[in-house]
Amino acid sequence: MLTLYLLRHAKSEWDSFDGNDFNRDINEIGIKKTEAIGNYINEKKLDINEILSSPSLRTKRTLEIISKYLEPSPVLNYIDELYNSSNLGIFEITKMFAKRKNVMIVSHEPRLSQSIHDFSSDYKNNFFKKSQESFPTSSLFHLKFNTNNWNDISRFNSKIVTFIRPNDLNF
Repeated sequence: MLTLYLLRHAKSEWDSFDGNDFNRDINEIGIKKTEAIGNYINEKKLDINEILSSPSLRTKRTLEIISKYLEPSPVLNYIDELYNSSNLGIFEITKMFAKRKNVMIVSHEPRLSQSIHDFSSDYKNNFFKKSQESFPTSSLFHLKFNTNNWNDISRFNSKIVTFIRPNDLNF
């Protein structure tokens, strides 16, 4: 059984935006919401042993916060293709780069919500529906796959576990 977590980066800082999207930082609200998700990860004792992340500044800052809640520290790989400029989808990137049993992808919208269609065919699932309506910053989508090989994952061997938004945690 494989586990996948899809995490959207923390809320970004627009006040200091200089036109370079890649270098946008996160803001105070983003820090607090990401800490709420980190607490959730810690309380639920979610096992994450590999992280594949976009190399943007806001995903790196998000990971600085999330990593405080992960024990032991997972292997971290920055994947250029997880930034919005790639033609590869998150599903293909997962199959190409994931190596361990419990993987977290940290990336951006709209790629995260669009990827849910590749990972699951459970369109009537409430979490699926909510992720399509809105995938807010610092939100975490959780799936399991009935396989032990990332090359064999599909929408037909997956099970949606949950979709947690910071506001669901009484943030």
